[in-house]
Amino acid sequence: YIFFLRDKRIARGIEPNEATVWMEQIFFQFKKNISQSAIQTQLNIANIVSNTAENCKDMETLRKEIGATVGGKIEGQKTSDFAPRIRFAALELNINKASQPIRTKRGVLVLMVCRRVFESNEKQVRLKVAANLSQKQGELISRRELMDLKRSAFIEIRR
Repeated sequence: YIFFLRDKRIARGIEPNEATVWMEQIFFQFKKNISQSAIQTQLNIANIVSNTAENCKDMETLRKEIGATVGGKIEGQKTSDFAPRIRFAALELNINKASQPIRTKRGVLVLMVCRRVFESNEKQVRLKVAANLSQKQGELISRRELMDLKRSAFIEIRR
């Protein structure tokens, strides 16, 4: 019987909002020592792109027209690999809807999610958990073997 529950620990588990996304991105990179007016110009262009693009093909065309050298397609990437602000956009944006410009230290980013697949399939979750447990078990066995090898090692000192 449990008479008193002081604290309850909840396992981390697998992220519930894990998804694989295919996105188009346009990154307006800032030059070194850029002026505030040039930053505002970049933000205005990013707003125009965000309001103009209606699908992923449009984003690709706009990127080529603008001549953005940084950016492009992101294909089959897990949302857990992204920075928090980009992860939020990747999970919350509607499909074929451009994000509002996201300002970073090095520039302005406009994203569009072309396709998103959530991984809430119970079979996949079970396989991930089983793989994780197998990996941890393998690590324990290898550590134990290494300790046994160190214990049984014979060191000969020659002079």
